[in-house]
Amino acid sequence: MKKVFLFGAALTLSLAAVLVSSCEKDQTPFLDSPADYNLVDIQLDLAFQEIDDAGVASGMIRRGAYPQITVDSTSGVIKRMAINWGTTPYLCPDGNYRSGQIVIAWTGKYQEVGTTYTGELREFVQNDIKYGPTNFIVRNDGINSDGFQKWAVTSSGKCYLTGGDSISWSGTRDRVWIEGSKTPNDRSDDKFEVSGSNNFTNRKGKNFNTLITEKVITDFSCPWRITKGKIEIVPTLRPDWTMRLDYGDGTCQSTGTFTLGKKTHTFTKQK
Repeated sequence: MKKVFLFGAALTLSLAAVLVSSCEKDQTPFLDSPADYNLVDIQLDLAFQEIDDAGVASGMIRRGAYPQITVDSTSGVIKRMAINWGTTPYLCPDGNYRSGQIVIAWTGKYQEVGTTYTGELREFVQNDIKYGPTNFIVRNDGINSDGFQKWAVTSSGKCYLTGGDSISWSGTRDRVWIEGSKTPNDRSDDKFEVSGSNNFTNRKGKNFNTLITEKVITDFSCPWRITKGKIEIVPTLRPDWTMRLDYGDGTCQSTGTFTLGKKTHTFTKQK
């Protein structure tokens, strides 16, 4: 009887070990999600900063040979602009390589409340990440109750990584310029506060819903940009495997963490 009991216990433990191992293995396609989310966040923020630069002054801004900025129409209600980096990767002053175009139509002055930018990325490549159909709407929501400039951003699109994998997303964000607005030609002192939600598909084809639960701080004086903020990343088919991403305490550091169940993982932030 004792032997049977011991055998049964051993069998139960073995089955439990197999099930635990199986669960952990099943989680593997989900573990890229925080890094993928961070990659899209940073790369889109870099692209939107180029739009900010182009729209800051009526004469437009160019630092170096590119981007070439063409304004097709400056009269009437709708104005159009193309920001073009050419067909081969160009090393921009901010240290990022770009090619292709961002094409924009806007309805008023850049700093005018209610002005809306509607645009798309065309054959756009940034740091070896190629973008498929990607569209965005940026609306100037004026000065918020804290005295900071606020934009509402809606975007959807898809990007392709160097290995052939892809990431897609759609969502809305509020983007608040909390530092650096008095020096619009100097990016290094810019700091933004971001809130909102997203739907995205990671490089393994898994779908997620995301929600910023603690406002994300993007600090342009830090090479890794995002220094603070918390996000919940919820697998559509496995909400019990919700990941909680933590970018840090506001200091400039190269890594962030996320928890899945009782385990905490570290990931390298995108530059």
